Amino acid sequence: MSQPSKYSIGAAVERQHPLYRDPKTLRSEQVCPHCKRKTVEYHFMTDGHLIIAHHCPEHRDVIPMRSVIVRDHYAGVTS
Repeated sequence: MSQPSKYSIGAAVERQHPLYRDPKTLRSEQVCPHCKRKTVEYHFMTDGHLIIAHHCPEHRDVIPMRSVIVRDHYAGVTS
């Protein structure tokens, strides 16, 4: 039996996890800057002023960042 070459292994890995993603398909989201999970956005009206707060399930109130890297799972939360 012949052993697979390093090129065939690299091609198999690239098919599983593509290295290039078309920028047109990337969608940025508001995420927690610590864990990269989507934040929940809350809107409040106080004395006629709109206040927007973002909440992360793990890090509580945060100032979000826009990112195309978004974690979907909830680390630290057990069911």
